Amino acid sequence: MSHCSPFVPTAIQGLIGNSGGFVTPSTAGTVHFIGSSGATVVGDPATHTLTISASSTGLTWNNNAISGPLSSNNGYIITAGAQSFSLPVASAIGDEIILMLNGGTSWTITMAGTQRIRVGDQLSSLGGTVATVFSNLGNTISLICTSVNSTWEALSFVGLLDVN
Repeated sequence: MSHCSPFVPTAIQGLIGNSGGFVTPSTAGTVHFIGSSGATVVGDPATHTLTISASSTGLTWNNNAISGPLSSNNGYIITAGAQSFSLPVASAIGDEIILMLNGGTSWTITMAGTQRIRVGDQLSSLGGTVATVFSNLGNTISLICTSVNSTWEALSFVGLLDVN
């Protein structure tokens, strides 16, 4: 009769990630996993597992967008007619909005009296408008908020825009 020894795991000597260097356990024998930039790490002592989760930072897309107030962190695909939108009243630095003409005839963005949009070297007047000039498929503007509740900058745009 042979005698089999039970499996006894050896201690982890270190971990290697995608970048950085070899990480050895502390003198207490632990290695810490810390999430950042939208990632979280949750440990479960009962199952001896770590669960790493990343939050989505993408935009919510709205197809067949119709006139009305815009919402931060949303994209709008205008598929019919001439649509008029207003900037969100409340916005935080880094909020994004994208408008794209895909079958509609035009879009216009209106602003409250304390808001403005910069497109390249053109800065709208307070409470002004930014609009497409031609009804070309693919006319697009990508905006990012650069000043709380007030200023948006065009990260990019396609088409000829009227900035007032």
